[in-house]
Amino acid sequence: AARDFWVAPMNDVVLYLRQRERAEVALQVIEQDGVTRRIAFVLADGLDDERFDQPLTLLFRRPADWFGAPLQVTQNGRVVARIAAFAETAAISLPPNEEPYLVQPS
Repeated sequence: AARDFWVAPMNDVVLYLRQRERAEVALQVIEQDGVTRRIAFVLADGLDDERFDQPLTLLFRRPADWFGAPLQVTQNGRVVARIAAFAETAAISLPPNEEPYLVQPS
């Protein structure tokens, strides 16, 4: 309910809607000894990143063995986001730039 209103220039809204319509996520869960260590994913929309650069929001459920741990999201070795450890589900906004992201406990 807290995120049901978005104020933005009309141009950004149109770009976001076009990106969201075409968005695809390729996901790989990386486990070791039956424990989830990382989640790798690529967020893509097939559109020109120079123009279509609005972050898209992903909602996901944490693996059970990550509950209570803060998470970090990296891309090309650089931390691009941190997620607090408060809930079983999490939301994160990232640009669909066709580059792999990694999510793991920090």
